[in-house]
Amino acid sequence: MEENKIYLINQIDVNKIIYSKINEMNDKKLIQIFYEKPGQKLLFQTPQLLNIFDIQKNKYFNELILPLYDCNLKVPLLIQFLKDLDSKIIDSARINKNEWFKNKTSIRYKSLIKNLYTSNTHSQNYSPSEDEKKYSQNGLLKLKLTNGVKILENGNEISLDKLNKNSNLRMIVELYGVWVSNDVFGVYLKPVMIEQIENKTLNFIDDKEDITEVNYLETEANSEDEFLDKNEIVLKNKTIKNISETSNDTNNNNNNNKEDDTKMYQFGLHDVNEDLFNTLKKDKKIISILSELNSNNTKRDINLSDMSSEIEDMPEKKLIKEEDNEEDSEEDESDESEKDDNDSETSLSSDYKIKIKQNVRRR
Repeated sequence: MEENKIYLINQIDVNKIIYSKINEMNDKKLIQIFYEKPGQKLLFQTPQLLNIFDIQKNKYFNELILPLYDCNLKVPLLIQFLKDLDSKIIDSARINKNEWFKNKTSIRYKSLIKNLYTSNTHSQNYSPSEDEKKYSQNGLLKLKLTNGVKILENGNEISLDKLNKNSNLRMIVELYGVWVSNDVFGVYLKPVMIEQIENKTLNFIDDKEDITEVNYLETEANSEDEFLDKNEIVLKNKTIKNISETSNDTNNNNNNNKEDDTKMYQFGLHDVNEDLFNTLKKDKKIISILSELNSNNTKRDINLSDMSSEIEDMPEKKLIKEEDNEEDSEEDESDESEKDDNDSETSLSSDYKIKIKQNVRRR
């Protein structure tokens, strides 16, 4: 039997989603989702998400609630994927409305991105803390946990009650299917595997020879575990702060200025803008590094690239009213009461800037 592939969210084309025949269970319908061909499950891996809520325990299932807080560069991609998926399912519902729905005049969709205030996750008297408001400003992702989900930490399987608040969670999720209950429908996301990654504080070792005050930024790599190459340096805002104290002996600086210019040009640093060139040139620590590189017959060049990305909100769907509410998933949830909370879809910040990366490559 062919093993199902696990996709990164940026590898998924929602237009390749296909549907099974309708499975009817009591008054509910389930249409399974496959990818590219019948029978092929759609499994995808999420980026790390911060877990700030307790597990919600209900009569028939447990529920994991994760804020879509952009703690790393890949969370905005997940948000956009969920919005694209919402749009795809709504379009499919329009096309298949005669088969999917009994009442075709008033159809409501429960979006994947939930709202902190109007979601029925908590009691009516629930008042979110300032931290919960901060981390939930892009909305929430709510996932029902079944008995078959595997939970790991440091490669070892752990129980559900070992999931800790303020830890990071990364998941493999199956896009299981579309559920329909009368005139309400939504998407069932089924967690298959959860990895808990504890947040740990790292302390730097005191070293007088260390170069300080350089602002290193996280960059988007091909995978969560990929690190920067040793020859890559990430700098903030295309500038380098002066690291060492400027020498009090200005006469010596003037005498060495021409020699420093030669070293800077020798290593290709004349290609950067004038302000950055002058900043680099004045920094004796960098000149010292260049001299050491020169003694090893090594040349390097620096190229600056400025990248930015803007994610737009999903356009409003007019033909089908969207509602963010608690979704029903499988037959063991049929006794749960349905609630109409008319939750509006949380808007996504329109500007997610991708950090500036300065690569240093060997010639």
